[in-house]
Amino acid sequence: MSHPEGHDATLVPRRIVGFEGHHDPLRTPAWRTPIHDDANGHLMLPGGHTMPWREGDAFPGEATAVGPWPAGDDVIVVLSRTRASVLVRGHNGPLPPAVRRYLDWCLSNEPSDLALRTHRDGPSCIGAIPRSDAPALREALRDVARDELRAAVRGTQFEAIRRAAWVLQRSALNDDDRALVLEGLRHGHEHPDVHARTTRTLFRGTSQERQDALLHNAEVFLAPAKPEDASTHTSPLTQHRDAVRSRFGLYAPVAP
Repeated sequence: MSHPEGHDATLVPRRIVGFEGHHDPLRTPAWRTPIHDDANGHLMLPGGHTMPWREGDAFPGEATAVGPWPAGDDVIVVLSRTRASVLVRGHNGPLPPAVRRYLDWCLSNEPSDLALRTHRDGPSCIGAIPRSDAPALREALRDVARDELRAAVRGTQFEAIRRAAWVLQRSALNDDDRALVLEGLRHGHEHPDVHARTTRTLFRGTSQERQDALLHNAEVFLAPAKPEDASTHTSPLTQHRDAVRSRFGLYAPVAP
């Protein structure tokens, strides 16, 4: 953005009129920074500067128009309807009311809603949520994505594993999550060049020793469950029989 003017943007209310960048419904969740105007013919720029701007004008730089919506301290979240459905089905914990309203709207057939600060663009559900609520939504998305990746690895379908790994990459909160992404890509037979490039990106500045430890923990987390050894399994009927015999002193059961 360029050509800042000297207008004082603090004297009038702000509105959300767009967000930085574009969105891809196949690559969600995504988080974007809101773009504001001052509802008085000026687009608000970094550093407290503004430039003349009216609704319908092109944004300087890559951006997507939404709203206008009332502005607070917000972030823009983009979910596909499919991703929102997976989250609602897979997450059992509480979510902030604003997040719940956004998800309920996304899964409904309602159009864009200025009052809810939501915008529907094909399969993409775009909404403004308070910045203070974003961590709860991020954590819920991360938890569901981890479970989804673990299930995909145990299903052994390479494409599904890769897809689940990339979903987790967009939800990752820490190094443990990023290690799971890389281990998932390995299980999914992602192209070696892609895997190497992603490793450099996700583990930039991380020592090799720490990388190895993180990847080992990820491997353990994603390891398929071992089948139970039938030779050591005792059926409920046999357990009941042994309990009765032991109670009446018929014999002392021998541990398997």
